[in-house]
Amino acid sequence: MTLVQASIGDKGKCIILVADRLLTTSLGKDIPPYEFESPTPKIIHKGNVGVGFAGSSFYADLAATKIEGKKNFDEIVKALSNFMKNEREKNVKSFIKRLTGVEPKEFFTNLNSLDFREYVYLFDGPLICC
Repeated sequence: MTLVQASIGDKGKCIILVADRLLTTSLGKDIPPYEFESPTPKIIHKGNVGVGFAGSSFYADLAATKIEGKKNFDEIVKALSNFMKNEREKNVKSFIKRLTGVEPKEFFTNLNSLDFREYVYLFDGPLICC
């Protein structure tokens, strides 16, 4: 598990981000996950904006591509927020279809007739600290 810690320093003039360098990956349900040292950092900086990633390295890499060339805090937050919202929506829809065999729109329209609701909000994506 990764924790990216953010601490305010220098009387509020800076924020310090700290994370380990291990990533956890899984090759499938029958193979236990394992940790390895990442060749890429979990914390990146864009100008004076620091972004810390935790969770799936795949999603962190995808999220990082969305902020390439951006240095403005608002642009970075907007790009990451949109990425997270879109990925979550795609994952929830895919999970619903895979678990229930029902299209997401039908699932949400007929919630009373299905027994799968407690599983809908699982999401394996990056947690992002700005």
